[in-house]
Amino acid sequence: MGREPVIRVGDLEKLEYIPAMPLGPDNEPAWTPRADVFLNSIGEFTIKVELAALSREDVEVSCEGRRLCIAGRRPDADREDTDCKYMEAAISWGRFELAVEVPADFDLSMASAKYQNGLLRIIVPPKRWRRCAPKD
Repeated sequence: MGREPVIRVGDLEKLEYIPAMPLGPDNEPAWTPRADVFLNSIGEFTIKVELAALSREDVEVSCEGRRLCIAGRRPDADREDTDCKYMEAAISWGRFELAVEVPADFDLSMASAKYQNGLLRIIVPPKRWRRCAPKD
């Protein structure tokens, strides 16, 4: 049984998967990329998503309230070839979606993202790291 496309992180120690629409607007089933969600060694909320065979332009990151949404489409030219006959198919292709609920004590306005070597890494620092304006 596969994972559901939406992840909600409640207490950082337990991931609770909640269901989303099984089909997209084009009736193409969505797949969920593999992801690690954790606090890094300096206390930043970190999301690391495995997105091989994509360019930066194929991935869209958006924010809806406290929810970080990662979506896109991984094309497979071989699957579009009608003469192609698969013996085994283990790689997910097509539309993908992943959503992670970011806890309130992290500052989404200071989030940063980097895509390199097939891994998307999103880092959200804690709110307590905000710099205060100097007092006169």
